[in-house]
Amino acid sequence: MRQAPMQKQQSFSLMFAAALGIALALGLTSFGVTRLFIDPPAGDLARSDGSQPDTEQGQEAPPVMDSALQAQAHQQLVFLMALRDSVAADSMNGMKVLTYANALYDARIYRRASEVYERYLREIDSTNADARIDYAFTLFEQDSVEKALEQTTYALHFQPEHPVAMFNIAIIMLQQERAEEAKSWLERCLAAIGEDQDEMRQRVEHVLMTLEQETTQINP
Repeated sequence: MRQAPMQKQQSFSLMFAAALGIALALGLTSFGVTRLFIDPPAGDLARSDGSQPDTEQGQEAPPVMDSALQAQAHQQLVFLMALRDSVAADSMNGMKVLTYANALYDARIYRRASEVYERYLREIDSTNADARIDYAFTLFEQDSVEKALEQTTYALHFQPEHPVAMFNIAIIMLQQERAEEAKSWLERCLAAIGEDQDEMRQRVEHVLMTLEQETTQINP
């Protein structure tokens, strides 16, 4: 027995939320070669040795956590300012501009990162697929989804078998609840992943498996 349209829509929304939750564990950034960027849980930043803060019996995290995070933020700011000044002094140096854009990306300053990526692609190297994918991701983070899709798809003109581009297209399809297209792009992504990219392969397989399982439950 098929579900009523409203119930089915709600189920699809839950399905895509679950799939996106897994999928967005993959982020994109590149320093010459696109790499995977996995956001650590907030608790992992509490102590420099990676241990968790003691929260037993309602104890609050020790003040040193705030100091450590403030120091980290200050260092990041100093680094970004240094990169900004370096680019200002040598504005057509592609490596410097791209490094600055990547650093802004990692700092999640997406609006400014998108501006720097756009200038790099417009004035320095329009064929850099990695930079275009990262530019598209900054647009995605600013809710410019259609433009992000356009730029990610355009990156495949320069590197047709780029697995990260294919994965990102699948993510956008998931957000738009275009299940079959997302599945197709995920399968293409798997076929394009290199033998030395086991971590990416495992995560894409996980997203694909989750999508297939949820689709089967909704449409048995």
